Amino acid sequence: MFICDVYKHMIEKKNVLLREVSWIKSMPTSSRGGVIHSLFIPESTEELIILCRQLYKNNKKFLLIGHSSNTYLLPDTIYDIVIQTKCLKNWEVNHNNVICETGVIVSALSRAMIKEGYEGFEGLIDLPGTIGAAIYGNAGCYGCSVNNLLQSFDILCPNGNIISLEPQDLNPSKRSTSLWKE
Repeated sequence: MFICDVYKHMIEKKNVLLREVSWIKSMPTSSRGGVIHSLFIPESTEELIILCRQLYKNNKKFLLIGHSSNTYLLPDTIYDIVIQTKCLKNWEVNHNNVICETGVIVSALSRAMIKEGYEGFEGLIDLPGTIGAAIYGNAGCYGCSVNNLLQSFDILCPNGNIISLEPQDLNPSKRSTSLWKE
């Protein structure tokens, strides 16, 4: 595929069965089954950005998922392109700010932050999913919310630009943000 010219080492798998990616295992009801034609697993945020920009530029539709702990893919669906962020799990603490990649597991980050003495993460230690998905869906539990801890985040727009936003830009409501599309 076109992206391989840029990053020959990016993980790309062809014709992956959905049940191999989705945490919730389900069997297809038809003989064609559920398949992902091209599954990309970028190993850095830079790779993710370049891949998404290339897909946007070529008007390719794609599905972006995290580790799929919270993902149910209908068993008979066929996807042309799926990007999985499971390798984008790095974070650092810089001047009491946590800076993390989109694929960071919320529960792992929460446990580490509690161990380091940071407050506000207590109710998130069992929250499944990634930081990217948690911001997108205003995830939280036990009175804690990822977006309540958020100071800012970057988002890659379909025009290829990266913009920085603040939590109020999300117009959050219970388990929803303005990023949701009906």
